Amino acid sequence: MVRGIAGRRKRYVEVEVEFLADGLIVPRAVIWHDGRRFPVRAVLGRRRCASLKVGGEGVRYDVVVGRSRTFLFHEDPRWFVEEVVPETAPDDGSGAWGDAADAVDAAAYGACGMRADGGSAGDRADLAAPYPLE
Repeated sequence: MVRGIAGRRKRYVEVEVEFLADGLIVPRAVIWHDGRRFPVRAVLGRRRCASLKVGGEGVRYDVVVGRSRTFLFHEDPRWFVEEVVPETAPDDGSGAWGDAADAVDAAAYGACGMRADGGSAGDRADLAAPYPLE
């Protein structure tokens, strides 16, 4: 397991999409359960497959949200992400996490690495979009 992450769970989300003339569906934004909107900067690929982390199958979109790559699944008619479940810090004062900032970081990236400000863990500015997004 990754330090600070207890696991993942399936989180159904709203998704703004564009339907292209050739029938392709292109996700443009993910709307989180609390109303925050995360624009999709690029769609790097799509393929039919299953989510091995949280279960479910459909079309998996490899997307860039902020500057981080993540997966967005279309399980017709719904969409879901593999939400990060943050590990809780020990209450015994032992400092087992080493730094309280780790707990804050794990919680801040709850939506598949998405932050409320549109940035994300592992930001990379050099990712290009095969599908034009503007």
